[in-house]
Amino acid sequence: MILASDAVFTEENFGPPARPAGYPHSSIKAARTVESIRSRAKRLQAQVWCGHDMKQFMSLRHSTLGWYE
Repeated sequence: MILASDAVFTEENFGPPARPAGYPHSSIKAARTVESIRSRAKRLQAQVWCGHDMKQFMSLRHSTLGWYE
């Protein structure tokens, strides 16, 4: 599992293609960061949890319902 936090606000920003969220200092560097996260997630077969995606958040198991192993 990769906790992308503010690097990837939502799954929509994750793409593909990567779409910058808000007003990044550098759109090129923001896209490069997303591609780096995507590459690492693929290599590790990891889920990417976005920092501000309510739809994704609601699809996850919350502490009152159990835990992840």
